[in-house]
Amino acid sequence: MRLYMFYMDAFNPKIKISTRVCLNDREDLATHYTPGIGEVVKAIANDPEKASEYTLKRDSIAIISNGSAILGLGNLGPKPMLPVLEGKALILKRFGRVNPFPLALKADKEELIKAAHMFAPTFALIMVEDVKAPDSFEIQERLEKELEIPAFNDDMYGTAVVTGAALLNALKLVKKENPKIVMLGAGAAGLSVARLLYDLGFKDVWIFDSKGVLTPERQDLNPQKRKIAELFNKPPIEFKEALKGADVFLGFSKGNLLTAEDIKLMNKDAIIFALANPVPEISKEEAFKAPNVAIYANGRSDCKNQINNSIAFPGIITGIVEAKAKRFTPKVLPDIARFIAQYHHPKKDNLLPDMFDRMFHSSLADYVKNLCSNKCGGMVV
Repeated sequence: MRLYMFYMDAFNPKIKISTRVCLNDREDLATHYTPGIGEVVKAIANDPEKASEYTLKRDSIAIISNGSAILGLGNLGPKPMLPVLEGKALILKRFGRVNPFPLALKADKEELIKAAHMFAPTFALIMVEDVKAPDSFEIQERLEKELEIPAFNDDMYGTAVVTGAALLNALKLVKKENPKIVMLGAGAAGLSVARLLYDLGFKDVWIFDSKGVLTPERQDLNPQKRKIAELFNKPPIEFKEALKGADVFLGFSKGNLLTAEDIKLMNKDAIIFALANPVPEISKEEAFKAPNVAIYANGRSDCKNQINNSIAFPGIITGIVEAKAKRFTPKVLPDIARFIAQYHHPKKDNLLPDMFDRMFHSSLADYVKNLCSNKCGGMVV
């Protein structure tokens, strides 16, 4: 009962549409409806790019999902996805300089891609949320190639940059440069983090899915897992064997899959990022039963040492939109991760900037805007 009362406001709608202009009299009506809008229509018909100047297309974001991979709760469908989409929209509106629209769709992979094409004339960017792997990879790849506006997958790119930034700061604090990293979870988030780790220079990374370590010898890997397996080229090994002598554990799987006894197999000053949501792979209390833990973080908002994509996506998306970029690709993610890490003076229980530091979000947006604008005239390549 107490928990219900504490979270009672969570059961209320979180966003609404508001106006940007006055509509108080017939002069306003003539300006913002007919006949005034007729002139705007003709201007855009003559130059379609003017839509991004004269209409809500300038800074509006479509956040789309079919609810096939909601947080750590699974494939629950579009209606249960609405609270998550509203929460994302709330964060974007509060900390970004954009106008988000949550859109839960009853759609399969091909229908989601088609919907993104249909929405593109109205929006400045399509943000894809909580779609199951491997569909999420194909959707992102196709949208990046096919759309006339950027596509951004927060589960992939947002999670990657905040995890990369937090890890850079954690390693600085424990003074380790070439860590052995063990990852549990090889979905959209896990594989995207793995790719970023490689691009940041970390090569000793062991990645496990529900069937074992990703290794080139396995015949059951989808194309995305195979690419990562070949990148790190690890031999077959059991999870607990991989933990022996490891410096870092990264979790992108399900709750309660790691124990204190597992952590004891790791090196001194172990770093534990238990990022499954809403239940982490191991709780803070359980993790610190292992005497070799130096740093613990999870993805929950009630954890002071939170690692969550919410710290990054408002600034990143604002920067992409304000740069008028036509594409977004993960090649710039290492730069963004380093910026986030360097912005903040970390402590062991506080690795990332404060979510409520508006200056950080603004600074990140300006950085991403400049990053985009300086690459091929506004196109991130």
